[in-house]
Amino acid sequence: MITYATVGITRIQSYLGRSRDLWGRRGASENLMRATDLTENSDYLVHQALSESNVKNSNVKINDDGLDIDGVVSLQGNDHDETLRVARKLANLIREENPGVFLTVSWTQPQPEDVKYAQLLSEKAEWKQQWHHEYYFPVASEFPFLRPCDECGVDPAASYDEVRGLRLCADCNRRVPDDSRTQSMKSTGLPKKFAVEWEFLNRVLHEEKLGYLTPKHFRARDFESLGKLGRPAVDDPHRGRTADGNHIALIFADGNGVGGLFKKLQAEAEDLGSTQKMRKVSEKMKESTFNALVSATQRVVTPKESCPVVPHIVGGDDILISVAANKAWEFLLTFMQDIRAPFEELSGEHGVDLSFSAGMVICQSSFPFGNQVEIAETLMKQAKKAVRGKDWSFAWLDMTVDGYETKSHGVWLLKDTAGADPNTEFVEALRIARTELTAHGESQLRLVLGQSDNLGANLDHLAKRQKPIVNLLKACGVPHPQSIDSTQAKQILDVLGIGRWWRLSSETSAMVSIEPVDSFVTVDTQGVTQ
Repeated sequence: MITYATVGITRIQSYLGRSRDLWGRRGASENLMRATDLTENSDYLVHQALSESNVKNSNVKINDDGLDIDGVVSLQGNDHDETLRVARKLANLIREENPGVFLTVSWTQPQPEDVKYAQLLSEKAEWKQQWHHEYYFPVASEFPFLRPCDECGVDPAASYDEVRGLRLCADCNRRVPDDSRTQSMKSTGLPKKFAVEWEFLNRVLHEEKLGYLTPKHFRARDFESLGKLGRPAVDDPHRGRTADGNHIALIFADGNGVGGLFKKLQAEAEDLGSTQKMRKVSEKMKESTFNALVSATQRVVTPKESCPVVPHIVGGDDILISVAANKAWEFLLTFMQDIRAPFEELSGEHGVDLSFSAGMVICQSSFPFGNQVEIAETLMKQAKKAVRGKDWSFAWLDMTVDGYETKSHGVWLLKDTAGADPNTEFVEALRIARTELTAHGESQLRLVLGQSDNLGANLDHLAKRQKPIVNLLKACGVPHPQSIDSTQAKQILDVLGIGRWWRLSSETSAMVSIEPVDSFVTVDTQGVTQ
């Protein structure tokens, strides 16, 4: 009787975010790829577990009908005990290599025997209750907590890294860069999933005709190096700031409606007895996301510089990506626009509305990566909630100005108008904020807009002394300072917030435009239009 078993890594974003620095995240990604990639490579854990089983002629193998889900390995075999033993063996191998991971091993012997695997994936109780589960938690420390790990601060330090001068826990020690391990990854044809950065860098190098560079020399060395890529050129016409060259942005984006799409595909798979259609849609979605990532990166690549984009996770409907701060807005809006067409095509084919919501946190490059992930995820959830998961939305936080208050700005919608007339006023407002308004003028304007008493009168008084403010108000739909209301004041504050890191190029206004909900009316995190 056939047995199906899956080994899945859970809480992946949190696990990657344990490290403060980029080397730790990269090391974790490489380790997870080695743990779950299905390539026949003796250095990969799935191959090791299956090889040991095949010596015993148990015929345990990869499940051909299993879905291509990052961090999940699906197995099948005719011997129940041996299939389960291989699944547990793989889980233990993964834990040995990655002591801080959370794992789930699930298995089933379908009843009746002729049940198709597609049916077993159903949420219906008659199939769901046939699955059994085991949970594997991070390896417990075997000695007293004398000193926390310098990198993650989660587990006790167990070793010393002489190169970095850090005392590391067992998990962070496994993340230390290993050239032989990295070379092993590159020699497998650049698999996607957790090793997406290598494939991504090769693709960008090819598209930009930079074949004389290698991914190793093209990628940013660390977060500090990434932040320096945002430093403007000497002849940059935009108003500068004291913090240039040391800020980065983390973007956490997730698809809306994807769960509903795959529930519909799951029901069709039950009727057809095959997961083939689900696999094709999943593959198309991943390809579309990856292509949008590459095209958005091409918009912000600068000649003779390292790549200003570092992808951490790129799945079919979710991405986690770091970008140099001065490139972040153009990258985010280009990505969302470029992925919109293939997602709308899928929506039309399957009758399910699909979109993306994103959260972006801008911070100093020294800010711990794990904290960046938590804040960006909070912002992404706010963006989803504001539109009830039914539109293209984003929320952001500039920690240098806003601190930790994730509701400092309203949630905005992406409008794919490609520079049409309705959006030219907003682009003009950003241009004024970045090129005409002085730092002192912006400071005074922020102060006035943040006051509720005598708002119109105070703004009129300020505008008479600073003409750029008059131009900015008109671009934001305020014909006269005294006619402004609290909603418009908040919207202008948001424009100033976006303008801090907005970089205009000659093509930007003709390619990407954004517009807050209902023509400059933002949406709060409760989903109620203000």
